[in-house]
Amino acid sequence: TQLWTGEFFTTSFYNGGVDAITVGTRGMMNGWTTSPIDAGTAYNTWLKSGTLYDISVQSAERVVVGGQPGISGSTFDQVVYSTDFGETWGIATFSDSMTQDVNDMNFFGSIFTGYLCGDEGRIYKTTDGGETWTFVSEPTTLELEVIFFFDENNGFTFGDDGAAFKTTDGGATWATLTTGFGTADIWTASFLDISNFYIAGSSGTLEYTTDGGTTFTPLNPDFGTSTIYKIEMLDANDGYLCGSSGKVRKTTDGGTTWTTIDPGLSTGSIYDLDFYDSIYGVLTQSSGRTYYTNDGGTTWFFENTGASSLYAVDIYDTSPDTAAVFVCGSLAFIQRNMDVIVPVELSSFTASVAENNVTLEWMTATELNNLGFYVERQESEQWSEVGFIEGSGTTTETQEYRFVDRNVPAGTYYYRIKQVDFDGTAKYYEHQQEVEVGAPASYELSQNYPNPFNPTTKIKYSVPADGFVNIAVYNILGEKVVDIVNSIQKAGRYEVNFDATNIASGMYLYRMESGDFVSIKKMMILK
Repeated sequence: TQLWTGEFFTTSFYNGGVDAITVGTRGMMNGWTTSPIDAGTAYNTWLKSGTLYDISVQSAERVVVGGQPGISGSTFDQVVYSTDFGETWGIATFSDSMTQDVNDMNFFGSIFTGYLCGDEGRIYKTTDGGETWTFVSEPTTLELEVIFFFDENNGFTFGDDGAAFKTTDGGATWATLTTGFGTADIWTASFLDISNFYIAGSSGTLEYTTDGGTTFTPLNPDFGTSTIYKIEMLDANDGYLCGSSGKVRKTTDGGTTWTTIDPGLSTGSIYDLDFYDSIYGVLTQSSGRTYYTNDGGTTWFFENTGASSLYAVDIYDTSPDTAAVFVCGSLAFIQRNMDVIVPVELSSFTASVAENNVTLEWMTATELNNLGFYVERQESEQWSEVGFIEGSGTTTETQEYRFVDRNVPAGTYYYRIKQVDFDGTAKYYEHQQEVEVGAPASYELSQNYPNPFNPTTKIKYSVPADGFVNIAVYNILGEKVVDIVNSIQKAGRYEVNFDATNIASGMYLYRMESGDFVSIKKMMILK
């Protein structure tokens, strides 16, 4: 599946091709294109220089970007905003002569209310979506890197030299938090809720709290002395972090352990990452490249955007099955990639057991070029394919699927789904189902069906314990004709097909023996 497709903004250059802003055209992310436009396009010409550190996409119309002064050639233009999803931009105004670089912005509750922080330790607030900002307070003169509010009252900010503060009155006053960072800089934070969140920064330091910042517990992401620039926890278990030296880590246990992810960077740092979900994500690199994955970080693809460096990325859901990716960085660079289509979005996956039959049911919200689904079952640490269900191609309608895995021996099993596109691209869904198939209470040999038959019939039988099973067919003289089953089997319920193509018509007996159990039944072959 092609992950990135549709409309995006190609880059246009000003001042001899130095400064960049994006304007509308069509293309695909496997090839960020750049092309000059008419220099008379007035609404773009004010983007001059400066570095953009943060971008916040609030809706399908409103985008706010912050960074250094000089974005439009002015002294006080550290924040610019768009009300048409990046088509045009305006300069935000401040209640004072705000001179600090803007490092981070956070909006909450609605698209209009938000806070920002920067390199002078000053906090500002907006109530009109980033168009105007009012000075709130200055908890420190140190540089602040992170700000996050849950509501009008409760918020946190973190920064250099271990600066860590909490407010419960909308930023009017701030209480100092005690962390284990010492003089290490806190570059990033990821919040699960007001009590549970993570902070990370220089020297590979990572900590988390479960009591709203009263105490912090250190974690080991195996980052050495490198700086962690971004941590993003998707939920209480799954998360990613990235930083200097091109390092990326992934956790599936809430940060207790971390595995290395290699996006294939030759040099440079990764300043930001954003994940649409646990599968689809984007990284921004110091060399101006974006790296994207569609399999949870196993494989990565890079694209050159044209910027000398990228500092921030934000993915915004434009519809249930598409998203837009904004990136920003040096030289007032902003770029938008539209219509990030989620190829096949699995909305549910359930399993149920009836005797020794396992029924799997799942639903998709959207599908793109979907050939179908392979169903896999795990037994003794090994996965094997047990079936295939044809997909629905491309659709934005909800689709329902059902597969029955029959005659499964007693035991504990895991099931998963592998989705395959028409071009052969495949991916596994993280959803797995555990089922317990119980053993029958006693031995049983059922009457074959159909009976009489020509040339095939089915025989069902049950085995309550692991052991050797023999089922054989005999003629009326008691002579063995053929063994149908002759092996060690696990406890469970079974069904076997018997083909009598090479056996003459007549009355026959079939006999089952396992342990102390013996049962004999008649069958009739009519040709």
